[in-house]
Amino acid sequence: MSKDVKSVISEFHPCVNMTPKELESWLKTEESQSVGQKKDDDESIGHKSGKRVIKPRREN
Repeated sequence: MSKDVKSVISEFHPCVNMTPKELESWLKTEESQSVGQKKDDDESIGHKSGKRVIKPRREN
């Protein structure tokens, strides 16, 4: 069964412990950029995921 986008976003928001602004600021720090598993380039997998998380958080 597929959920509509609004349902997914409303379920997602309570699970996130940072605001989009806080997450965006964190992702810019040296500490954030220096940790995590890296594959094929200099940015970690988790760092890339963090960038993708910001977008749906801002849409609501």
